[in-house]
Amino acid sequence: MVSRRMFLAAGATTGVLGSAQRVAADETSPAPAPAPNVPAIDSARAIAAYVTGFDAGSLPPQAVQRANLAFIDSLGVMLAGSRTEPAHIVVEMVREERAQPVTTIAGRSLKSSPQLAALANGVALHALDYDVTTTAGQPTAALVPALLAIAEGRHSTPAEVFAAYTIGFEVAMRLLRACPDFAKTGWHSTGTVGTIAAAVACAKLLNASPAAIVTAVGISASLASSLAVNFGTMTKPLHAGQAARNGVMAAVLATRGFTASTIALEGRNGYFVDFCRGLQWSLAPFEDLGHRSDLAEIGFKVKRYACGGLDTRPSMRRWRCARCSMVTSIR
Repeated sequence: MVSRRMFLAAGATTGVLGSAQRVAADETSPAPAPAPNVPAIDSARAIAAYVTGFDAGSLPPQAVQRANLAFIDSLGVMLAGSRTEPAHIVVEMVREERAQPVTTIAGRSLKSSPQLAALANGVALHALDYDVTTTAGQPTAALVPALLAIAEGRHSTPAEVFAAYTIGFEVAMRLLRACPDFAKTGWHSTGTVGTIAAAVACAKLLNASPAAIVTAVGISASLASSLAVNFGTMTKPLHAGQAARNGVMAAVLATRGFTASTIALEGRNGYFVDFCRGLQWSLAPFEDLGHRSDLAEIGFKVKRYACGGLDTRPSMRRWRCARCSMVTSIR
């Protein structure tokens, strides 16, 4: 099971983060212009500056409350999902790997390596489709499984885990806001956005240097994947597990000197060019990292029903079925 210590920490209310004061190979080809009249931004270095300068004590109270709620909800959904058939199949595969027992797998007596535990826990968290939704699906589903995989071995404090979770959430929202029509691409944001968000959050928990954080972004941009065609099958929750595992991998490799492009997000043949092909995208959302809290200003929705996503506009509730992708509007 997930450690009792982590559950007690998650049960703390807004004081968990509020009390945590001060927790604190460039390519030669030029990058294509992301959008007209938008200045070029070094997005990976903007992320690195945000992560290394993060001050949990400066978060708006609403952001603190929502980070706590999202984290607790994710733990509960992960435990419930651990009893599903997709989670069972993945756990049996992980068991056969006989990896070093370092990290807890939710709802089981089994432990495995951090990456395999992140994979199994990510599948469990997304299996029932009850995990929190934002403006384009569930791009933050990989955060909790990835962070727990790092935190257990490092004996990270609850405040450190919650700070890393908040950072991952904010980065995920910037990736989505950079391409407002991301949901139309045919890619599943749980995997494509979630992988990078998980890598950045894990890099924070590993106390990575700014250069290593930039590298983690570059590595995770290549590891990001997941196709919407697999909605309604066991492969949909696998997207979350894969994103969690790849996020852990990218962060660990980056801290050990692995290399990657420093402009993997906006560079030629990079993340936005390829994943948002034919759509307008802009790096402008990365300018307000550390100055605006998307957790407070946009937030997320806790689901009443299992579904693929929920429109966050206050005047409309649009539930997309996780099985058939049918959209139902509830006013």
